[in-house]
Amino acid sequence: MYPVTNEYKSAVNAADRKWKVRLNIETAFEVLELTENDIIERSLKLKDGVISGTEFSLGGVVAADFSVSIINRDGQYDFVQFNGAIIRPQIGLEVSGDYEWVPLGEFTVDEPARPIKTPGRPFESVYLQAADNMIKLDRPFSGVQVTFPCSALALLSAVCLHCGVSLATTDFLHDNYMIAARPEGDMTCRDIVSYIAELAGGWARCNRFGQLELGWFKNPGAVQEAEIDGNTDSADGGDFNWWNSRAFDGGAFVEEETDAVLDGTNRYDFAIDDDPIVITGLAFETDEAFLLGGSDRYAMIMSDNPLIQDNPKSVVKAIWERLRGFTFMPFRSYRRDDPAMQAGDMVEHIVNGKTYRTIITEYNYIFGGKSYIAAVGASEAASGYRPYTEKKVSQLRRKIADKQEQINALDSAVKNAFAMLAGVWGGYVINGDELGGEHQGRIYLSDHKDITQAQKIWVYSLGGIGYFPNGLSGEPGSAWTADGQIVASLVTASMIRTGLLQSLNGESWIDLDNGQFSLGNGALVWDGTSFKAVSAEQVSSKDSDMYARIGTFDSGTFTFNGVHFIDERNGAIRGTILFQRFADPSLDTTFMLSRGPDGGQSFLRCYKDGDLEIGSHNGFKFGLYDSGLYFTDEVGTWIGVTGSPGTGQKPVFLSGICTGYTY
Repeated sequence: MYPVTNEYKSAVNAADRKWKVRLNIETAFEVLELTENDIIERSLKLKDGVISGTEFSLGGVVAADFSVSIINRDGQYDFVQFNGAIIRPQIGLEVSGDYEWVPLGEFTVDEPARPIKTPGRPFESVYLQAADNMIKLDRPFSGVQVTFPCSALALLSAVCLHCGVSLATTDFLHDNYMIAARPEGDMTCRDIVSYIAELAGGWARCNRFGQLELGWFKNPGAVQEAEIDGNTDSADGGDFNWWNSRAFDGGAFVEEETDAVLDGTNRYDFAIDDDPIVITGLAFETDEAFLLGGSDRYAMIMSDNPLIQDNPKSVVKAIWERLRGFTFMPFRSYRRDDPAMQAGDMVEHIVNGKTYRTIITEYNYIFGGKSYIAAVGASEAASGYRPYTEKKVSQLRRKIADKQEQINALDSAVKNAFAMLAGVWGGYVINGDELGGEHQGRIYLSDHKDITQAQKIWVYSLGGIGYFPNGLSGEPGSAWTADGQIVASLVTASMIRTGLLQSLNGESWIDLDNGQFSLGNGALVWDGTSFKAVSAEQVSSKDSDMYARIGTFDSGTFTFNGVHFIDERNGAIRGTILFQRFADPSLDTTFMLSRGPDGGQSFLRCYKDGDLEIGSHNGFKFGLYDSGLYFTDEVGTWIGVTGSPGTGQKPVFLSGICTGYTY
């Protein structure tokens, strides 16, 4: 129950009550502040629960739903963008001349409606439906960044951080339980929260401030010791006020205080099961083991919790100690509206002088109207309850029956779809069961009523769906098989989600998970950080005649192998060309050639022994060798300078010929 004063508790049961509403609506562009005068009467509703489904169980992760119809005077909200808006409603009760306010939670609008005419009212209204922050957890768990092994608390914190939900509970049973490995499978963050709540021996919900909290009911039944041992124990002398402490309480065993007392003055249409539910045990089932704490006569069931990986016996025992002796009475009823009441509360019913203590698992609040309250769960006698071990076979049969029902529904849907396709596009629907033999279990859509003569055939079976363009004896042109394989010549889709794209021969592939790829049988390879291989005849600049080429090039005078940097702008070959060696590898040189726009070429040739030649194919050249410095004359004859000039002397050249030395 939301914490309120004793004055509130007295005023809420008074005959004459005065209520107010604060409705804060935060849209993407504006904030609306509305009151009870701005909403349709009895349209403000809150549906709250803590148990998932109709069976009493652990691990509930129920999202609370809020709805309201606001008056649209003069079309003032016609163009307000309510989709995704945040609603924070509060209800105020007059207490001693002032109002005590109770928040209902934080909700996100997920279904805004257009303005509608409301019968008997002069204004149109806008209906808003919203859910609390629990729906923010409906995101894939695969996106949560958390390192394993980690504790249950660390995992819960990481999930809340990823989903943008504040965490209110940081101390709970098994909060330090270490989860060794990341759970496998396609699951949501809400699934993970459910598993953690189950591990904590309770349920999870979003509180009235939008924060995620873990909790469990007070025990309406008699308070018991964890182990009956003749009062010789190591109990800690606690006060029984908090279900989630790790030590056993001892001392005076007193009943826990109820959150509300309901009788004929504030309750309507009361119905109760005469047989109380007493939790006698806790069962945990995995593929490898079946563990049971207590008795299986009325055992709560945990099935395949992927977070319970180590020492499951101690986990089951600890949770069972929380549940031992838990007793409640299933019922359904209505009460006068009280916004402070919540699913998860413990109430006391007074009926014909008798007192019944029980819990609330569902509460549907209506502002200004009767509010539905209930505790779900069938008693052992009322449901013909059998031990859990006896129910395993019947549960398996039910699962098989459910699966068969799904298969039958799918089979019926496919037959209807084939019939529709035959009606639209022409063709014949043939039931393979009527043909028998190899056709048993198949449905055909073909271009001929005789399947043996048909050429264009669609085939459906439990093995998959396929199209045969050349009769059943030919190869399928496309197919989608039950093992997840798709065979098609072309796939058109707005999005394809995969890890690896690969050619049929495996020579080209793209790994979308890490960004690596290899194309053209290794011609272009990216290892995630750099290109390991680039195989190309020519690499060009964008919108230009400049390019680089690796391979053989004929300069007009020589044929070279190497790397060529070429500029063909204005129709001429110019620029610099770098060659690793001549076509004749025995020469063993490194060669750089520059060719100008007029076709003239200059070069630099380096021999492996250190000799160097510089010059032009059509003019002056010189060489630097171990034996000296040589130049060519006007007719290309090499002339060397082999002597040693005196101190301060310099060689004198005329037309490339050394004529002597000077100072």
